[in-house]
Amino acid sequence: SGIPLDFTPKYKHKSKSFVIWNGSTDTIDPRMHHKLKIYIQLTASKGFELINHTTGDVFKYKKSIEKDELVLSSVYAYRNGERCGIDTNRGVITLAPGKNDFEIKGNVSIEKVQFKFPFIYR
Repeated sequence: SGIPLDFTPKYKHKSKSFVIWNGSTDTIDPRMHHKLKIYIQLTASKGFELINHTTGDVFKYKKSIEKDELVLSSVYAYRNGERCGIDTNRGVITLAPGKNDFEIKGNVSIEKVQFKFPFIYR
C-alpha cells in the first residue's frame, strides 16, 4: 500500500516518540540479512530502550551514555565504532511494512535518531 496523503515520511528524529515508514512489501529484518542501520546519539545516565510498538521489538542499552554515537548495524551494536553487544539485551529491531511507531524510554536527551535502509519489493 502507498503512503497516506496526510503523512510525510521522516527518517531522522530528535524526539522520544516518532514514526518510521517502511515502504517495502516485506518486513525489514536484519536476521534475514536485510540492510538496516540505526544511528542514535543521546545522553542517558542509566541507559535507554528503543521500542518499536508496531512489531513489539525492544533494543535495550544498559549503561550510561553521553552524546556518544550508538549504531545498530544489522544485528550488531557499536558505540563509537566499538562493538558493545555485551552492554545490551541483544535485541533486534525490525520494521513492518507501513508505519512503525517508535518510542525511546528512559531519562534521555536526544540529539538524533536516524534510520537508513532500502525498501524491499518481492
